[in-house]
Amino acid sequence: MSTASATVESGPQEVSESAATRIVRILGKAPVYLVTEVSIPALRNARRLMSFIAARDRSPHLEVILNRFNAKEIEIDETSATKALGRPLDWKIPNDFQSVRTAENTGVPLALKVSPISKVMAKMAVSAAGKPARTAKRPRTLRGLFQ
Repeated sequence: MSTASATVESGPQEVSESAATRIVRILGKAPVYLVTEVSIPALRNARRLMSFIAARDRSPHLEVILNRFNAKEIEIDETSATKALGRPLDWKIPNDFQSVRTAENTGVPLALKVSPISKVMAKMAVSAAGKPARTAKRPRTLRGLFQ
């Protein structure tokens, strides 16, 4: 397993083809984590980057991460984002402004606090390390013996 990886953010700004070429050339087959948001420009740029990376001879493993996802308050839902990207999302990082703001202001990393974001980050870290996902442990009680 390769130890190198890259994270590419596909925000609303244009991403140059030369930048994408450098990423593919440097990493080869190492995984690439493409981070995008739920907006038309960001999804368009993500789709362009995905097409460019897939067209290379040594196309790396690509995981798509949807950042600031809030299923209740967005105009573009998960189904529309998946359709725009042409593939399913690998990860959805929830929009938890308060936890992020607290981490910024206190200097305590999100990963050290219990929050919706830290739960997803922990799962992503386990996956990136190539470890199997943990299954929830059942409590050890007498009741558990009979279920």
